[in-house]
Amino acid sequence: MRPPPITRAKPAFVSHSGETGSDYTIYVDGPGPSATPGPCPAVLVMDGDYLFDAAAKAARTLGEAGRIPPAYVIGVGYGAGFGKPGNFRGRDYTPTASPEEPASGGAGRFLDYLEGTLWPELSRRYPLRQAGRVIAGHSLGSLLVLHALFQAKPFFDLALNLVGQQEHPRPCLQAPRAQVVAGSQTLPRGRRGRIALDDRRSPAA
Repeated sequence: MRPPPITRAKPAFVSHSGETGSDYTIYVDGPGPSATPGPCPAVLVMDGDYLFDAAAKAARTLGEAGRIPPAYVIGVGYGAGFGKPGNFRGRDYTPTASPEEPASGGAGRFLDYLEGTLWPELSRRYPLRQAGRVIAGHSLGSLLVLHALFQAKPFFDLALNLVGQQEHPRPCLQAPRAQVVAGSQTLPRGRRGRIALDDRRSPAA
Protein backbone atom coordinates (compact mmCIF):
# COMPACT_ATOMS: atom_id res chain seq x y z
CA MET A 1 0.00 0.00 0.00
CA ARG A 2 1.31 3.43 -0.91
CA PRO A 3 1.94 6.06 1.76
CA PRO A 4 -0.41 9.05 1.84
CA PRO A 5 0.45 12.09 -0.27
CA ILE A 6 2.98 14.58 1.01
CA THR A 7 1.58 17.77 2.54
CA ARG A 8 1.47 20.51 -0.10
CA ALA A 9 1.13 23.43 2.31
CA LYS A 10 4.17 25.60 2.88
CA PRO A 11 5.67 25.19 6.38
CA ALA A 12 5.13 28.13 8.73
CA PHE A 13 8.44 27.70 10.54
CA VAL A 14 10.99 25.18 11.79
CA SER A 15 11.11 24.52 15.54
CA HIS A 16 14.18 23.16 17.32
CA SER A 17 13.67 20.90 20.32
CA GLY A 18 16.21 20.88 23.09
CA GLU A 19 14.25 18.00 24.60
CA THR A 20 14.81 15.62 21.67
CA GLY A 21 17.68 17.36 19.88
CA SER A 22 15.71 17.41 16.62
CA ASP A 23 14.17 20.02 14.34
CA TYR A 24 10.47 19.89 13.48
CA THR A 25 8.64 21.29 10.47
CA ILE A 26 5.54 23.15 11.63
CA TYR A 27 2.50 23.78 9.43
CA VAL A 28 -0.24 26.20 10.50
CA ASP A 29 -3.76 26.88 9.22
CA GLY A 30 -6.13 29.15 11.11
CA PRO A 31 -8.80 31.82 10.89
CA GLY A 32 -7.90 35.26 9.59
CA PRO A 33 -7.68 38.22 11.98
CA SER A 34 -11.21 39.35 11.10
CA ALA A 35 -12.81 35.90 11.36
CA THR A 36 -12.97 35.68 15.14
CA PRO A 37 -12.67 38.30 17.88
CA GLY A 38 -10.63 36.35 20.40
CA PRO A 39 -8.21 33.46 21.07
CA CYS A 40 -8.98 30.18 19.31
CA PRO A 41 -8.45 26.54 20.27
CA ALA A 42 -5.67 24.64 18.55
CA VAL A 43 -5.32 21.06 17.32
CA LEU A 44 -1.80 19.62 17.14
CA VAL A 45 -1.75 17.01 14.38
CA MET A 46 1.02 14.42 14.35
CA ASP A 47 2.60 13.30 11.05
CA GLY A 48 2.05 16.80 9.76
CA ASP A 49 4.10 16.05 6.63
CA TYR A 50 1.22 13.84 5.48
CA LEU A 51 -1.91 14.64 7.47
CA PHE A 52 -1.90 18.43 7.70
CA ASP A 53 -3.70 19.21 4.44
CA ALA A 54 -6.59 16.85 5.19
CA ALA A 55 -6.88 18.02 8.80
CA ALA A 56 -6.88 21.69 7.82
CA LYS A 57 -9.53 21.10 5.15
CA ALA A 58 -11.71 19.18 7.60
CA ALA A 59 -11.45 21.95 10.21
CA ARG A 60 -12.37 24.63 7.67
CA THR A 61 -15.33 22.60 6.40
CA LEU A 62 -16.66 21.93 9.90
CA GLY A 63 -16.08 25.55 10.90
CA GLU A 64 -17.98 26.89 7.90
CA ALA A 65 -20.87 24.57 8.78
CA GLY A 66 -20.88 25.89 12.35
CA ARG A 67 -20.08 22.50 13.82
CA ILE A 68 -16.83 23.57 15.49
CA PRO A 69 -15.54 26.99 16.56
CA PRO A 70 -12.78 28.71 14.58
CA ALA A 71 -9.57 26.84 15.34
CA TYR A 72 -5.91 26.63 14.46
CA VAL A 73 -4.67 23.38 12.97
CA ILE A 74 -0.99 22.81 13.71
CA GLY A 75 0.82 20.09 11.79
CA VAL A 76 3.94 18.74 13.49
CA GLY A 77 6.23 17.10 10.96
CA TYR A 78 9.83 16.25 10.18
CA GLY A 79 10.32 17.53 6.65
CA ALA A 80 11.13 13.91 5.73
CA GLY A 81 9.03 10.95 4.63
CA PHE A 82 8.29 7.72 6.47
CA GLY A 83 11.47 5.71 6.95
CA LYS A 84 13.71 8.51 5.67
CA PRO A 85 16.63 10.06 7.60
CA GLY A 86 15.33 12.89 9.73
CA ASN A 87 11.91 11.31 10.35
CA PHE A 88 11.91 10.24 14.00
CA ARG A 89 8.28 9.14 14.45
CA GLY A 90 9.45 5.67 15.54
CA ARG A 91 11.29 7.35 18.40
CA ASP A 92 8.93 10.20 19.24
CA TYR A 93 5.59 8.38 19.12
CA THR A 94 6.50 5.26 21.15
CA PRO A 95 6.15 5.41 24.95
CA THR A 96 8.38 2.40 25.69
CA ALA A 97 11.48 0.93 24.08
CA SER A 98 11.56 -2.24 22.02
CA PRO A 99 14.50 -4.25 20.63
CA GLU A 100 12.71 -4.21 17.26
CA GLU A 101 12.78 -0.39 17.30
CA PRO A 102 16.31 0.58 18.45
CA ALA A 103 15.48 4.29 18.82
CA SER A 104 12.00 3.79 20.30
CA GLY A 105 10.75 4.94 23.69
CA GLY A 106 11.06 8.72 23.27
CA ALA A 107 7.42 9.75 23.63
CA GLY A 108 8.02 11.33 27.04
CA ARG A 109 10.69 13.67 25.69
CA PHE A 110 8.59 14.47 22.66
CA LEU A 111 5.61 15.38 24.84
CA ASP A 112 7.93 17.60 26.87
CA TYR A 113 8.81 19.35 23.61
CA LEU A 114 5.18 19.80 22.56
CA GLU A 115 4.25 21.21 25.95
CA GLY A 116 7.35 23.14 26.97
CA THR A 117 8.80 24.43 23.70
CA LEU A 118 6.34 24.23 20.81
CA TRP A 119 3.17 25.37 22.57
CA PRO A 120 4.78 28.51 24.08
CA GLU A 121 6.22 29.35 20.65
CA LEU A 122 2.82 28.90 19.01
CA SER A 123 1.21 31.05 21.69
CA ARG A 124 3.68 33.85 20.94
CA ARG A 125 2.92 33.69 17.24
CA TYR A 126 -0.85 33.11 17.24
CA PRO A 127 -3.82 33.99 19.47
CA LEU A 128 -4.36 30.55 20.99
CA ARG A 129 -6.81 29.70 23.74
CA GLN A 130 -4.99 28.09 26.64
CA ALA A 131 -7.94 25.85 27.52
CA GLY A 132 -9.22 23.17 25.18
CA ARG A 133 -5.86 22.06 23.78
CA VAL A 134 -6.22 19.12 21.38
CA ILE A 135 -3.74 16.50 20.17
CA ALA A 136 -4.53 14.24 17.20
CA GLY A 137 -2.77 11.26 15.69
CA HIS A 138 -3.20 8.26 13.39
CA SER A 139 -1.58 4.84 13.34
CA LEU A 140 1.75 5.10 15.21
CA GLY A 141 0.83 8.67 16.11
CA SER A 142 -2.21 7.30 17.91
CA LEU A 143 0.13 5.77 20.49
CA LEU A 144 1.49 9.19 21.33
CA VAL A 145 -2.06 10.50 21.62
CA LEU A 146 -2.94 7.73 24.10
CA HIS A 147 0.26 8.36 26.02
CA ALA A 148 -0.63 12.05 26.29
CA LEU A 149 -4.18 11.25 27.36
CA PHE A 150 -3.14 8.95 30.20
CA GLN A 151 -0.61 11.28 31.83
CA ALA A 152 -1.19 11.98 35.53
CA LYS A 153 -1.52 15.69 34.71
CA PRO A 154 -2.34 15.82 31.00
CA PHE A 155 -1.43 18.97 29.12
CA PHE A 156 -4.01 18.28 26.42
CA ASP A 157 -7.72 18.45 27.19
CA LEU A 158 -8.94 16.41 24.24
CA ALA A 159 -7.34 13.56 22.30
CA LEU A 160 -8.42 12.60 18.77
CA ASN A 161 -7.15 9.13 18.01
CA LEU A 162 -7.56 7.21 14.76
CA VAL A 163 -6.16 3.73 15.33
CA GLY A 164 -5.13 2.39 11.95
CA GLN A 165 -4.28 -1.09 13.24
CA GLN A 166 -6.04 -2.84 16.09
CA GLU A 167 -3.20 -5.34 16.47
CA HIS A 168 0.52 -4.66 16.38
CA PRO A 169 3.37 -7.06 17.14
CA ARG A 170 5.85 -4.59 18.59
CA PRO A 171 6.05 -4.77 22.40
CA CYS A 172 6.46 -1.01 22.73
CA LEU A 173 2.88 -0.61 21.50
CA GLN A 174 1.18 -2.94 23.93
CA ALA A 175 1.12 -0.82 27.10
CA PRO A 176 -0.88 2.10 25.64
CA ARG A 177 -3.39 -0.28 24.06
CA ALA A 178 -3.74 -2.12 27.36
CA GLN A 179 -4.63 1.17 29.03
CA VAL A 180 -7.48 1.67 26.57
CA VAL A 181 -8.74 -1.88 27.07
CA ALA A 182 -8.59 -1.40 30.85
CA GLY A 183 -11.31 1.23 30.55
CA SER A 184 -11.81 4.97 30.53
CA GLN A 185 -12.11 5.06 34.33
CA THR A 186 -8.34 5.55 34.38
CA LEU A 187 -8.58 8.87 32.55
CA PRO A 188 -7.68 11.90 34.66
CA ARG A 189 -10.70 13.92 35.68
CA GLY A 190 -11.87 16.41 33.08
CA ARG A 191 -9.93 14.85 30.18
CA ARG A 192 -11.68 13.48 27.13
CA GLY A 193 -10.67 11.12 24.35
CA ARG A 194 -12.19 10.14 21.03
CA ILE A 195 -10.98 6.88 19.52
CA ALA A 196 -11.87 5.65 16.01
CA LEU A 197 -10.89 2.12 15.03
CA ASP A 198 -10.09 1.27 11.41
CA ASP A 199 -9.30 -2.32 10.52
CA ARG A 200 -7.58 -1.36 7.30
CA ARG A 201 -3.81 -1.77 7.37
CA SER A 202 -2.01 1.53 7.48
CA PRO A 203 1.04 2.09 5.27
CA ALA A 204 2.53 4.29 7.98
CA ALA A 205 2.40 2.00 10.99
